[in-house]
Amino acid sequence: MALTDDTLKGCRSKLAQIIVNGDWKMPTEVQQVLDQANVARLPPCYPSELDELIQTPDIRGKFSVASAFEQIREKETQVGWDTLVWNASIHPSTSATAWKSFNNCAATDTSIRKKGVHLASKCCCGCKEEEDLDHILWHCQFAKNLWSWNAELYGLEDNFQNALEARAKTMGRSPLIRKLWDACIVNSMVILWKHRNMVVYDNKAPDNATCKRMTPMGKTTYHGSYRLGGTNAKRSCKPFG
Repeated sequence: MALTDDTLKGCRSKLAQIIVNGDWKMPTEVQQVLDQANVARLPPCYPSELDELIQTPDIRGKFSVASAFEQIREKETQVGWDTLVWNASIHPSTSATAWKSFNNCAATDTSIRKKGVHLASKCCCGCKEEEDLDHILWHCQFAKNLWSWNAELYGLEDNFQNALEARAKTMGRSPLIRKLWDACIVNSMVILWKHRNMVVYDNKAPDNATCKRMTPMGKTTYHGSYRLGGTNAKRSCKPFG
């Protein structure tokens, strides 16, 4: 009946006080609530007919755990990158790392400073900018060089600033190329993050060649070929002009 807490305020009657010896003994406060809900206007029931319980959230009217969960779960704002990250063409562990990146769950200098830690910040790849995740993955010159190299291999322009803009570059291309490029985007993001950790924690020098060897054209495209269509995908492991 969609009764609110304010509507039910003051109602303290128990069932034993409402039905006595099979007869209704409706307290005044309960009667007022039922009147407000227009219970008297409900169609009469027919004891000779069987009652039928209908689960309204389900299109078939049947109760299921899935329909109950769908009804009570908290829904977040829909994002545009879910099908890019959770993709059959991409290894689940890679998708999980990429998911953290899209949700900005990375321990960059900027995120640490937001927690109140006083920390001087500088990009680990040699530029003078402060380190944040967006800079590491897209705007650092080191990252731009890698994205330009990827885009050139697929015959695409490299004028994109984030993953969704990069993904849009293959609109109108074949399904295979789109899957390969999706895998390239996600894997390259993960590679850039792992490269950052290698430089910061292992004291390695920034190395673009190492990142290129780990990118889809050198690794994911070939080893992921069974996911992307078997032998046909293997034969496509070459620059796409």
